[in-house]
Amino acid sequence: MKTSKALLKLLVVGCLSVSCALPLTASAEDTSAPSAMQESVVKSELPSGVNRIQLLKSGETTATVKTSSVAAGHAYIPKDTNINLELIDPISSKKSKEGNTFRLKTIENLLINDVVVIPANQEVLGTITKSRKNGMLGRKGRLEFKIDSIKTINGVNVPLTAEVKGKGHSDNGAVAVAAAVSLVGGLFMKGTNIYYEPGQKFVAVVSTDTDLNTTVDDLPNAMNPSKPTGQNIVLPIK
Repeated sequence: MKTSKALLKLLVVGCLSVSCALPLTASAEDTSAPSAMQESVVKSELPSGVNRIQLLKSGETTATVKTSSVAAGHAYIPKDTNINLELIDPISSKKSKEGNTFRLKTIENLLINDVVVIPANQEVLGTITKSRKNGMLGRKGRLEFKIDSIKTINGVNVPLTAEVKGKGHSDNGAVAVAAAVSLVGGLFMKGTNIYYEPGQKFVAVVSTDTDLNTTVDDLPNAMNPSKPTGQNIVLPIK
């Protein structure tokens, strides 16, 4: 009996030492191109944003349109949906400072199942992340900004991916001419700044499937603009 227990203990210890469990990561051989079956699974699990809207509109509720961030049966804005925006406030590398905010607005309605979830002319804030004026020796101006999110009619924050990086251009020709006349003169030639004027168009992209916190059936009621929104305090009946 003692011999059997000792043998069993030896087998268990040996199994642990050589990792009898299945590997948690793929081996070098597993990093090859996926099989046709694997590819079909990936494609069926990740339909494009347009296809997902069509699936949602047709009433299909298969696992192919489910994600961990969206509750079962809920309406949502699919990842990679474009949000077309127009600049309201002018911004430039000359005047805008890092951390400054500015306004944009939506150009058109965004509808899900023929229900407006983000209306046209809704304002959204952008933030300047980097700004540098033009400078001597033809140094170009530089301006970068981002747009983080936009709200739906029922107050859901929709995360966006929108990062714009712009640069002016160096006045190389002018510098070359000045250098021919005077070496010092070239030091006073500047590159250009960047200017974005009101009316400039930008496109932001929804970064993840975003749950609208309502079922597909109740979507028209949830997105009713006349429906009061905000903090609701329910008083006890005395």
